[in-house]
Parts: sequence; C-alpha cells; structure tokens
Amino acid sequence: MGLKWIAKAFIQKGISYFPNSEQLNYIFQTKVTRKLPTSRILLVEKAQIAINHFNSFKRHYNYTDVSTLKFFEFGAGWNMCVPLTYYMLGIDHQTICDIEAHTRYNLINDSTNKIEDSLEEIQAAAGFPLRHLDRQPITQFSEMLTRYGIDYKAPLDARKTGLPENYFDFISNTLTLQSIPKNDIISILKECYRILKPGGIISCFVDLNDNYCYIDKSISRYNFLKFTDKEWQKYNSPVHYQNRLRYPDYMDVFAETRFNVVEQKINRPSAKLLETLSKVKVNEKFKKYSPEDLGVTSFWIALSK
Repeated sequence: MGLKWIAKAFIQKGISYFPNSEQLNYIFQTKVTRKLPTSRILLVEKAQIAINHFNSFKRHYNYTDVSTLKFFEFGAGWNMCVPLTYYMLGIDHQTICDIEAHTRYNLINDSTNKIEDSLEEIQAAAGFPLRHLDRQPITQFSEMLTRYGIDYKAPLDARKTGLPENYFDFISNTLTLQSIPKNDIISILKECYRILKPGGIISCFVDLNDNYCYIDKSISRYNFLKFTDKEWQKYNSPVHYQNRLRYPDYMDVFAETRFNVVEQKINRPSAKLLETLSKVKVNEKFKKYSPEDLGVTSFWIALSK
C-alpha cells in the first residue's frame, strides 16, 4: 500500500476538522501538493470538456440566438476554466455555484492567462473562432459578471439554489458528481430539473477513478475499491470526498429523476486495465458488478428535461 496517498488523505482529513478548513486546504494544495494553480495542460483538457458539453447541448437543443442562452454550472471548483470557456464559445449569461467559495482572484487570473496562451489549441478543438479573454487581472468577483456575464454564487447549495423555475437552457457539471454523496446527487438533480427549461439539457462528466492515484503512482485507479465503507471513511475527507459510486450506480441515480438520457459515452476499461483490476482484492461491496462495469474509468452523459 502506497504511503503518499495515505499521508495526503490523513492531512486533508485533519484539515477538515478546522473551522477555516477551506483556506487550509488551499494552502495545502498550493504549497505541498502544488496542484494549484492548475497546470496549462489540465486547463486545456478541461476546456475541451467544456466544448464537449457545449456540443452536446447544440445537438439536442433548438435555439436561434446564442447570446440569449442561460447556462448554469454547479461545482465550479478552483480555476473557473469551464465558465471562461463557455464565454469564449459565445455564452453571455452564466450562473456558477459552489458549495464553498473555492476559487481566488489569483487562480482566475492565472487560468485566464494560461487559456489565452492556449487559444489556438482550444480553438482547434472548438472548430470555430473564439472570443478572447481579458488579461487585465480581476480584483473582485463582480468583474466576472461585467466582463464575461458570469454570476459567481458561493457558497450556494446546489440542492436548494433559490433560482427561478424553468429558467436555464443548459446545466453542466464537470468532475463534480464523484465528490458528492449519492442522496445529495439525487437532490441536486431534482433541483436542476426544477430550474431547467422544458427541453433543456444537462451534461455531466464524471471521473470514476480513485483520485489519489493522480498523486501516488504506486496505487492503481481502482485502489479505493479494496475498502469497506467503514475503512474508507478513515481516508475520505470532506475536503476531498470520493463517493466510490460505479457507473451502474449513477444510471440508477439518473433513473430516479425525470430526466431522459439522450446521449452518453462510457470509457470502459481496456484489457490492460481489466488485468490491473483483476489484481485488486475488491471488497465484497463491489463484487456485484461485472469487471467491465466496475472498471469504467469515466463517462459523459447528456440528459434532457
């Protein structure tokens, strides 16, 4: 068992007990793991996910004027890459929420510069000319609204937003659902159904890997499947929560809502990954799944109201 991921898990678990846990986690991410600010490569990857969200919306929603569309993203995270990319794609009205106020001015300014530096690459993924971002540093969140039409609301609970009914054309979430308990996901999706217009689209991109494998190469992406719920609770911090739901679990969750699946892409395990999974002593909790379902690494799904 790798020690690096365990050390990070226990540090973040300890951080979660402090009243200012969000600020302490920010310092930990910048000074220790150095995951913040986000690298240019990861920002480009996230911008490409935003483009995929947008393309799914265009395939399944009828509209005449892109400038009138209203977008909502929950779980904006640290870097604001997805809403900034939506602005570049032509979206003028966005509401972005987070359960905690994760982002900082310096992180937004860093993302802006790195995205602008990568404009040619991102534009090639989009397939058409994109709007530029303003490199002038922001000093208050209200500037996100005046510059980019991005209304940043945090802290705001996505289970009960207080936003108008039947208001948004499109809702997205990016690498967010895996960090939310199952019952809360259901509550959030029901709220999304309420605030989405009839015929509107919700697009979700979900990572099903053990996130600790990204900082500790000694463990596999399936490492967290070894533990009972009680054992996993020792490592699972509120500031780095992983629900361990598998692809069929998410499909059950979506079935509990009134959304209809209109499109999806499942990244099923390769033969090599199935071999890796076969070497993991999977806990009894996960033995009900086929290796192909258990080993799904990520998926993207578009749902309609």
